[in-house]
Amino acid sequence: MFDLKRFQVNKRVEAALKKNHPWIFKNQCSTALGGLKIGSLVRLLGPTNNFLGIGIYEPLGAIAIRVFQWEDILIDEKYFFRKLLKAHNKRLKYLASYNTNAYRLIHGEADGFPGLTIDIFDKTAIVVFYLKSWKEILKNILEKELMEIGIEKIYVKEPHGNGGEGDITKPIQFIENSCPFLAWPLSGLKTGFFLDLREVRLALAHLVKEGDTMLNLFANDGNLSVISKSLGAQKVISVEQHETSKTQAQALFDLWEIPFEDKNWITDDVWKYLEKETDEKFDVIILDPPSLSTQKKQKGNLANTWKFLHINSFKRLKPGGKLISISCTERLSKEDQIKYTLESAKTLEQKIKLIQKIGPSFDHPELKSLPERNYFRALVWEIK
Repeated sequence: MFDLKRFQVNKRVEAALKKNHPWIFKNQCSTALGGLKIGSLVRLLGPTNNFLGIGIYEPLGAIAIRVFQWEDILIDEKYFFRKLLKAHNKRLKYLASYNTNAYRLIHGEADGFPGLTIDIFDKTAIVVFYLKSWKEILKNILEKELMEIGIEKIYVKEPHGNGGEGDITKPIQFIENSCPFLAWPLSGLKTGFFLDLREVRLALAHLVKEGDTMLNLFANDGNLSVISKSLGAQKVISVEQHETSKTQAQALFDLWEIPFEDKNWITDDVWKYLEKETDEKFDVIILDPPSLSTQKKQKGNLANTWKFLHINSFKRLKPGGKLISISCTERLSKEDQIKYTLESAKTLEQKIKLIQKIGPSFDHPELKSLPERNYFRALVWEIK
């Protein structure tokens, strides 16, 4: 059983918690916050000592406390195991229909573990503690829990950059849609593979036709490129600035037994690439930038950054061509994503039509009470 510290909040915070918003910000708290030890589990009470929730105190950035439990119950090792098992069972029923053995087991707040990500690739779990306190709290629990659901290896990856703890020496092979892929926890971004793009990968089957030409911007490990080639795309140009991504892409093409065309893999900054003038046009363009909230290379504000990327992508599309525009930027609302994209086309005097919306997959649940975290979406646009 864990010792819970008592912390009383004001009416403003109480109102937010009653709407199940799980974040309490530093500037909303009294000076009593300073009496808490980092990593404390906190029993939250309202102004009249009414129970509101249980949270974890780690003042990372502007957020001081993150709520993970809304009912007043005992918090012990069995509690955390039940939560993990519940998350596992939710995913289990989808694996067969997606023909996959890779999935996100824990997706932060949506699974009641704010600041924790666990991705499963076959029999290996990649764990990222964005809140360091979870590592201390769960250190004697997590390995036992994961082994009980069939996991054989655990790798704890540092939240920023590479490095970590665990017996992993090479990429992990897994399947999705009955096709082989590779996760690169040692050298890749995040947990080593972007599982959140699953629905985009599946959508390519009806977006890419035999003989098409494609431009894949921010190509990462090239998984969208190799799928497009397998679907019959005549030419796929991939642009990615990270040197290691090319090596990862070559390994994936080899796994699929598709020739890797060195001349069509461009290691370059996408912003610089798009600034270059060209007459080459494509049938399909994939635009999958990293979060623009943290990009130092933004062209002014967020709106201008988004428009720069889209104006220069639309320029490269053939009439009737399709742009698969993907956003993982928290500060960009769905409404603004559509607005800025339409304005980009208008700048070029192009008429575009939104033909498909692609949301997160089954293992990336969203909380209605936390719209700040519901930022992944892909929109498919067609030039009329």
